[in-house]
Amino acid sequence: MLLNITQELNTTQVDIGVLLNESTVHFMQSFPTTSHPRFVVNVKLKCLFLYFKVAIRGSDKSDLTQHDYRVKITFLQLSDVFEKFDEASKQKQTSLFIILDSAVICHRKVGNVQITFTEPRSWREEDAWYRQTSVTHNPTFVNNITTNLKKSGQVIDLG
Repeated sequence: MLLNITQELNTTQVDIGVLLNESTVHFMQSFPTTSHPRFVVNVKLKCLFLYFKVAIRGSDKSDLTQHDYRVKITFLQLSDVFEKFDEASKQKQTSLFIILDSAVICHRKVGNVQITFTEPRSWREEDAWYRQTSVTHNPTFVNNITTNLKKSGQVIDLG
């Protein structure tokens, strides 16, 4: 008997925010259907993966490129998960509110997978992802800012 170790949940939108108090969340970034959000539960790795795309501006102001991002949430990080069922919506959508005590791990997928091959016949899909502590729409703007704890111009700031 084969056990299915991953399960993808139907995802239409992902909102990331900060819990202000027990009943209030301040949403800081929203990833709608156009960001291709995907939510995958991996039982073998004991974690949840959230995948989405962010348009990032290149050196040319008109150049926007979609980049793949992945957020990893281990089962140990899950302190509270709340489910809200909305019967009023046409699709009868279910929302999950995931409360975390610690920051998630965010990865960006490399654009050129060929450079991730270090040895012949030795490659894992994991090799195509590298860790990031923040996501910004305009990385050239961030290069001109001094290093400090509060970063401006971030889509997501994890660190």
